[in-house]
Amino acid sequence: LASSGTDRREARIRAHIDTCYCLEAAGDVLITGGADAVICMWDAATMVCTKTFQQLDWPVHGVAVSPSGAYIATSSEDDFIAVLDIHSG
Repeated sequence: LASSGTDRREARIRAHIDTCYCLEAAGDVLITGGADAVICMWDAATMVCTKTFQQLDWPVHGVAVSPSGAYIATSSEDDFIAVLDIHSG
């Protein structure tokens, strides 16, 4: 994680083994989804992946976190929206 001359932080991470299609910032976590059908949860301060969700079969094109922070909704190429419990998957 690098800090420029302003309050802006910049980081480059290898999030997925294939293309990363989507990113959602939710408080102190980032959620990414990609062509590898994996959803990753990242600690926004350290940019360390803290959890992966691998139960999807199709590339993930969208992710969103519920207002409570308890669930992740995903959209993918299989025409379904999956809702995952952020703690148990």
